[in-house]
Amino acid sequence: MKLKSIIVFIALLLGINIHTVSADDIEQADALRIGPYIGFSMFTGMLGAEIQKGHMGVSLGLPGNLGVKYYFDKNGVRWFAGAYAMYTSYDEKETIDNIEYKDYKSKDGGLGLGYKWRWKNHWDLSLNCSVGYRIVERTGDFAAREEESILIIPGIVLGYMF
Repeated sequence: MKLKSIIVFIALLLGINIHTVSADDIEQADALRIGPYIGFSMFTGMLGAEIQKGHMGVSLGLPGNLGVKYYFDKNGVRWFAGAYAMYTSYDEKETIDNIEYKDYKSKDGGLGLGYKWRWKNHWDLSLNCSVGYRIVERTGDFAAREEESILIIPGIVLGYMF
């Protein structure tokens, strides 16, 4: 009995999650779940939704995000890894180096890691960090400009899973 208490104490001290899986959790692991999300993440954008089944999740969001996640826990919570793609296009007048551009397009793709907490009331919170590659194209009447960059982007998202 003392050994178990010591192991639990050390695990809590190190931040290791110890949990038991109930029969209800096992049944829900195979259930198809969907939920809306708000926040900022390269996986779901600023406003999006995610569909989950078991270890897998697929998300769509605004302004043009698509994400695929693999949850290491079969209930679609805790640690996850994934890939994302994003496309953004809009008209905006911008002057760079005395050249006026009027169209903006951005294409992003990358990989990320994160952690999701889900409470019994179905609310969840995700924190993640992504590393991605971005191509920005600006065009004007007389010029075009393309920029490439590698970005590290943190994310935080609040959601509700049905």
